[in-house]
Amino acid sequence: MASYHWVGEKAIPFLKKDPNMGAIKLQNELQEKYVTTIHYSTIYAGMQIACENLYGTWEDSFGNLFNFKAMVELKCHGVWPYLSVDATALNGRWNGQLASATALDRHNWIFPLAFGLFESETNEEWIWFMEQLKRAIGSPPHLAICSDACKGLENAVKAVFPWAEHRECFIHLMKKFSKRFQGPIFGHMYPAARTFCPIYHEKLMHKMYEANDRVQPFLETYHNLFWIRSKFSEDIKCDYITNNIAEVWNNWVKDLKDLPIAELVDSLRSKFMELYARRRDIGERLEGHTMLPIVVHHLNVLSRQLGNLKVKVGGMGEAEVTEITDRHKVLRHVVNLAQHTCSCKE
Repeated sequence: MASYHWVGEKAIPFLKKDPNMGAIKLQNELQEKYVTTIHYSTIYAGMQIACENLYGTWEDSFGNLFNFKAMVELKCHGVWPYLSVDATALNGRWNGQLASATALDRHNWIFPLAFGLFESETNEEWIWFMEQLKRAIGSPPHLAICSDACKGLENAVKAVFPWAEHRECFIHLMKKFSKRFQGPIFGHMYPAARTFCPIYHEKLMHKMYEANDRVQPFLETYHNLFWIRSKFSEDIKCDYITNNIAEVWNNWVKDLKDLPIAELVDSLRSKFMELYARRRDIGERLEGHTMLPIVVHHLNVLSRQLGNLKVKVGGMGEAEVTEITDRHKVLRHVVNLAQHTCSCKE
């Protein structure tokens, strides 16, 4: 999938000079190895010739995308309710953007779902990408989309997935917040974002509003997406407040970003196949398990030192859980196993 300009019947990709300094690195290595002087333009021209001999021309590479896209759409389908969306700049002759939507599997491992190519992160380009994503995954009733602070992507989510819970990466939010508001009192932002309790969240936020009357207008104006766990949908079952999944994806593809377009997408397909094969192998060894071992381990960790909890069974699959805190405060919550809910929201 690619978005690029057409002149007549010919695709004209957006070209710039190689930004990743690959030719300079090769120039230095060759000059050091052979104790000679080689001009940069000679090195760069040689790299282009070698690239065309291996992969064909860049213009032909764009044309090959259509057949590749049709085959991928035929073979792949399905989606999880939590998506991490981002874009990373390419390093080859075409300095466009590689956009991606990455999900999680039931091991909490990244699950590459979709990627696309466009020139720059404008409203129009992001809307195009999200429309293609919607064609692939449909309209799931429960969907969270997490992203960095990108206005073009924010507008695209509103236009294409208006019912989705659009989450903003808390790390990116704090980079901007900490430039404007400094001092110990503003350390309350972290527990305010992490807590599942709406009352505790409001208490912490009120302390910061009292310390500086510019905090609330700043957050409501520039960071009005979801970044607070206590406001996350309980149907999605994913409490991530950062967009680290996108960073994992970007690191995963960094060595491919200078390849011609068709070779880039085919290399990604190959990486996906290897990844899915490893996941299948793990899954086959888990046959017969009612719960994944990683989930059992996580539950065991969470259930340690819970002697202060008292459980009273109610109806089928329901119970009241009572906690007495260190300050002798009594908290009661209702658990419903059939609905997968607890009034604590965690």
